[in-house]
Amino acid sequence: MKLYTHPYYNPFFVKIKEKEYQINSITVFDTSGELAEVPRGWFGSNNYTKELSLDVECVVKRKVDYNMKDAFIISHPTPHGETRYDLYIPNSVVNLTSPKYERAYSGQAIKETIQSINFSEIYFESFYWINGKVKTIENQIMELGKKISTIYSDKYDNLPGYIEQLSKLTADLSVAVTNMNETSIEEHLSRFSKFKKGTI
Repeated sequence: MKLYTHPYYNPFFVKIKEKEYQINSITVFDTSGELAEVPRGWFGSNNYTKELSLDVECVVKRKVDYNMKDAFIISHPTPHGETRYDLYIPNSVVNLTSPKYERAYSGQAIKETIQSINFSEIYFESFYWINGKVKTIENQIMELGKKISTIYSDKYDNLPGYIEQLSKLTADLSVAVTNMNETSIEEHLSRFSKFKKGTI
């Protein structure tokens, strides 16, 4: 199977029996089910891999079959009436690593990376945002800032109360950031339905 792109266009295409199919998503699987998935037809934010050859045949199927030895595609209608295709690749071809986790975006998210051992071009990234409390307080500070910025001379009496609220929110934000940074990656991820504590 050869995946390829067209100029200035990110998604991969695959040709089966001289017919071209545009890829909508890519999933790696084994007999237990889905191992990793990217909800677009390429890897990474932009596709710098213009051609990728995998030592496996690709066939068109009507439904998902995790017992397949070959790669396969399934039609995926789009809201615009076009048809794209979800690509399924057996893990025996790509050989994925176990997921690795690290902090990202200044500690406000946990990044999950799954890499193919056989192909450096194949990898899967997911982000789990852990900054909910921090963002809530930041939004409250922004709203308070809007109130302060629109104070007129007849409303100056409200200013001391606003300053007191701002001081409290600033202290709360400091605590929230500290808690976010000091909580372990495992503990953060255990709060997501995908994970169970102790399995990361």
